Amino acid sequence: MPVDTNGHLVFELDEVAEIHAGVANMLRDLDTVDVLTTFGETTLENLQDSSAASQANNRLEKYSDNTWNALGISELLFNADNSSSLAYVIKRLTSIMNTYLNMYSTWIRFLINSRFSRTGLNFDFEILPVNEFNLKDYVGLYLQ
Repeated sequence: MPVDTNGHLVFELDEVAEIHAGVANMLRDLDTVDVLTTFGETTLENLQDSSAASQANNRLEKYSDNTWNALGISELLFNADNSSSLAYVIKRLTSIMNTYLNMYSTWIRFLINSRFSRTGLNFDFEILPVNEFNLKDYVGLYLQ
C-alpha cells in the first residue's frame, strides 16, 4: 500500500483490509500465488512469467527423475515420449497384466474344479491375452 511523502498511509486501514481481501479472493484459485499486503514502495511482479513457477516445475521434474533412478527403472517403461517407446510400454504393461491374468485364471480353475468336478471330470479356464492393441493378431491366430 502506498504511503505519502511524510510516511502516512494513503488509504485507511479498513480500506487496506478490504483491498487485501478482494485481491486474495480474486487469486484464491491459484495454488502458486499468496497475497501479502505491505506498506511502502514495492514492485509488481508478472504472474505469467514467474521464474518461481518454472523453478517449481523444474523441481518436480527433478524429483520424478530421481524417483525413477532410485527405483532402477527407466521412466520410458511407463511414460512413453515417442511412438517407438510407446509400443515398448504397451508390450511391457501387457506382459505385467498377463502375469496377473494367469494367476487369476489358475484361481478360478481351482474354484470351478473344487466345486463342480465329479467323477474325474476336470474343467479348464483360461483368460485370453487379448487387448485392444493386439486384437487383430489374436483373432487371426485363433481363427487358424
